[in-house]
Amino acid sequence: VEMESEYEEDEEEDFDVQSDSRYTSSYVTENTEDSLTGALDNRAHLPRGIDNIRPHLKHIDNVPLLVNLFTDCIPEATCEMVKIMQENGEVVIVVGSSLNIDNTRIFMQADCSISIEPLFPQVCACRPIMSKPWNEDEPSSTELASKLLSLPCPFLFRRQDKIKLIQLIMESRHYIFAMRNCFYL
Repeated sequence: VEMESEYEEDEEEDFDVQSDSRYTSSYVTENTEDSLTGALDNRAHLPRGIDNIRPHLKHIDNVPLLVNLFTDCIPEATCEMVKIMQENGEVVIVVGSSLNIDNTRIFMQADCSISIEPLFPQVCACRPIMSKPWNEDEPSSTELASKLLSLPCPFLFRRQDKIKLIQLIMESRHYIFAMRNCFYL
């Protein structure tokens, strides 16, 4: 009977232990106190915050440029990261919402930008999301805002558009290849 109770206590302790994602290797950066030691010391350490990116690139390595995701930041930091990537020879494409005014400056900074009109939340299934404009020939205020905020973008996709981005890239490369061949004739 004593063996069973000890086993049950061990099981309860195992269930009480919760994993904390901040102690995993994907969270740990060189600017935190929670860095892993031992077997994982040779893993790449990423700087935390936009102020630490340039010194890291200058003195340590180019790992921040190899990471393909930059999240949880204010628009100014995103724009600065785009500048840093361009300073280091990277070609930057930005995809963002056409109804976010903070994206306009980021769209202008990027080498190529794609604006996508977001879906609106639908509160009731019985009512349409948007009311129709009083005149079908005139755009709604949301459509007008979307077009104005997307002026720096060569591509503006609306929510009903079917986006085949890979096909678009393939056709663009084919077009550029054909244009280059024209100059050699």
